[in-house]
Amino acid sequence: MVIRSALAPALLLLAAALSPAAEPAKPLLRDFMGINFHTFQVGDPTLYAQTCRLARDYHPFPWDVEADTAAAFPFPFSREKMIKGKPVDWTAVYGGWRAAGYTKIDACIMQTDYTRDKFTIKNHPGDLERYGREFAAFFGPSGSHPLVDSMEVENEPEKWTDDAYRELFVAMARGIRAGDPKMKITPCNMTVLKPDNRWEKPLQILAGQEALFDAISMHVYSLKAGWPSFERTYPEAPGIPYLTSVDAMIAYRAEHKELAGKELWITEFGYDAASPQALKSADPKWVSSTELQQAQWLVRSFLLFAARDVQRAYIYFFDDADGKSFHAASGITRKGTPKPAFFAVRHLFAALGDYRFKRVVVQDADAVYVYEFANDVGAVAWTVWSPTSGHPATERKIAGAPGQVLRAEHLATTDEKPAPVKCQVASGNLMLSVDESPTLVFFKPKH
Repeated sequence: MVIRSALAPALLLLAAALSPAAEPAKPLLRDFMGINFHTFQVGDPTLYAQTCRLARDYHPFPWDVEADTAAAFPFPFSREKMIKGKPVDWTAVYGGWRAAGYTKIDACIMQTDYTRDKFTIKNHPGDLERYGREFAAFFGPSGSHPLVDSMEVENEPEKWTDDAYRELFVAMARGIRAGDPKMKITPCNMTVLKPDNRWEKPLQILAGQEALFDAISMHVYSLKAGWPSFERTYPEAPGIPYLTSVDAMIAYRAEHKELAGKELWITEFGYDAASPQALKSADPKWVSSTELQQAQWLVRSFLLFAARDVQRAYIYFFDDADGKSFHAASGITRKGTPKPAFFAVRHLFAALGDYRFKRVVVQDADAVYVYEFANDVGAVAWTVWSPTSGHPATERKIAGAPGQVLRAEHLATTDEKPAPVKCQVASGNLMLSVDESPTLVFFKPKH
């Protein structure tokens, strides 16, 4: 059977999200793919620079202010002594990431509630505004140490009410704008649907404050179930609020002219993948993804986000200690050693970093997804995969091939070169075996 592109009525929201008329040029994948770091705990940033060029940091507010929010902030150092009795030198941390090749660094200012509840914010909200102003002036693009490109005002502020978070956001964002107008600002993890957990806030609470942010942050996880299993499933699975929540945000932004031009950043997505050894002593109710699933689903998520009007996507997390609970096994490395997911993301980044999403060729939920990417000199590649979990490989014939095949590579999950895939084009149809790991097909240029 020749598979042709089609959109079912159930995908109307997706069709709007993918509409090329409503969005600017897509980012190159090298400007799209990111990873979540945590301060000085990143032992070797050059290792992770093989997978992406955008870094997001969980930057703890309490480390910088300790017990006294009214005192002068000791930038470039933290006030709290976090490294063997010494403060953190943020220029060394972020400067090291820059030296490793990271082109954008996003500082997520978090745990403000810890300071509020343990010590109090002495001059609230003035101290928050001053912190934003001084941090931006010191580390921002126009600052004396231009190492940070954007700041997020909190991460998942579950201990702030909606009204209190709005006050926090407005204060710190005004400070950031005053400190460096070139510093991009995003609010915390947002949704436009009814929040179904305490970790996200409704974007509607910031109505009237649109001038204070440049991008919208979302955390999305393809959860099949919540506590106690926290079981995740494949990203294309029907009936889960994964892609649908992103599409709802895109549609909401399009409907509200005051949000025009606001970028959408997926600042957290990921999958736990513990080792078989760790699972022997894990809570049997907790369900881990396999290492292969983590690799497949991370790369497929990047492709699915790239097809939408999304400007960045950051993997959670860079490393783990082979934990056996929710979020504790989400690293693409384990104790610094690459997992299959590391090699898969590295392959995508190396192969398609200079390409940008161009169009959906086929999107058949029961069979195959084919997305086309192109670079700026006209080279074309297709990403082809089965949008399923646990299904065998199937021979497919896909119409509309843009030329003869130059090479085709199966998604790498080891340090070896990507395995070549046998395929051919006949009468404009691409014929190949398709499974749940994406195949990258590069076509010969037309002369």
